[in-house]
Amino acid sequence: MEVCVASDSLCSSMLASLSLDRRRPDHVVLFSKGVLVALTQTLPCCSASRWRRLLGALRRLISSGLLHVPFSLEYVDFLPLLDLRRFAGELRLSVLLLRALQLLCGASCSHWLPPDGWAHVGRLYAAAAREMAAAVRDQLTPPAAKEASADVMMPGGQSEALFLCSLEILGHYEAVMAAFPGSSSALESDNTRHFFSTITDNLQSAAMRAVLRQKIAQLGSPAA
Repeated sequence: MEVCVASDSLCSSMLASLSLDRRRPDHVVLFSKGVLVALTQTLPCCSASRWRRLLGALRRLISSGLLHVPFSLEYVDFLPLLDLRRFAGELRLSVLLLRALQLLCGASCSHWLPPDGWAHVGRLYAAAAREMAAAVRDQLTPPAAKEASADVMMPGGQSEALFLCSLEILGHYEAVMAAFPGSSSALESDNTRHFFSTITDNLQSAAMRAVLRQKIAQLGSPAA
């Protein structure tokens, strides 16, 4: 990961020279675990440009099948009925970044960074979330719950960048649901609002909770 962020040419050379037998699942799984650990170590040190380069490398690894990131369908109940296979790459990248943040925010690593460092990580994660949302916003409801979950995990629970990103993605969600009003029943819309609210309730900032609750209350409502 450290080499991939250094320059575009080094990144391309590293990926081109990577040799991994995809016919050996154990090799792919071991490599994927190593990438996750390396990503956790590299993320806090990335500048914005290096982070974009790293995201590009991760996308290439995922699309090539060298990086295995299983994604669950835990959020499918909160999405319109769509074929998700076209978006597997972005879903896998989203899960990978969430797993990396979970490691970084875990008990064994949470002391690594000062407050400014966590703010930087929040900005990078929010930038990635916006990029992923932009890739699918016209066709698929973005995974807003994951950005809200990330905000809850962050020490202090109040990353401004993630908070603003959550608002933005909830706005995309609202627009998609307005464009496809028949994709969810009244009960399903109510369940969606409850789902987002249970995550929002864990935010430490009362002001952020209030704003997100107001936005969530509008999702799927007749006035939305």
